[in-house]
Amino acid sequence: MEFLVSKDLFWKVLKVFYKSIDKKATLIKSMEKEEDWTGYTVEVHALKNCAKQIGALSLSDKAAVLEKAGNADTIHENTDEMLEQYIGYIGMLAPFCPDEEDAADKKDISNEVLNEYFSKMRDAVENLDMDYMEEVIKDMD
Repeated sequence: MEFLVSKDLFWKVLKVFYKSIDKKATLIKSMEKEEDWTGYTVEVHALKNCAKQIGALSLSDKAAVLEKAGNADTIHENTDEMLEQYIGYIGMLAPFCPDEEDAADKKDISNEVLNEYFSKMRDAVENLDMDYMEEVIKDMD
């Protein structure tokens, strides 16, 4: 919210981020292999900014390092790690970015109920309890 000002804009950016992960990760990897440093830098710069906007600060930091990298060795050594983290957002964001036809079957919930789910998820994350995280996600679904 700090970077995007409104909830509506945040959710739009988050959904665009989510829907473009596969395509952008493939493109970045291709540009790295082909050593297309101009295109690579443009794509990594965009990833850095979008990741920061949705609060994926660690990913944004990794992209920033690669954007500023001055040599091929650094880029080749670190791109896969960054892309692995980037692709990892698919599973994390899927429950929050349903397909439009799936969303039609969902009911609206109150902010109170939503905050309760987020509180449960925060507890699960803080305790590194993957089973509880999955349970909360299923309940939210």
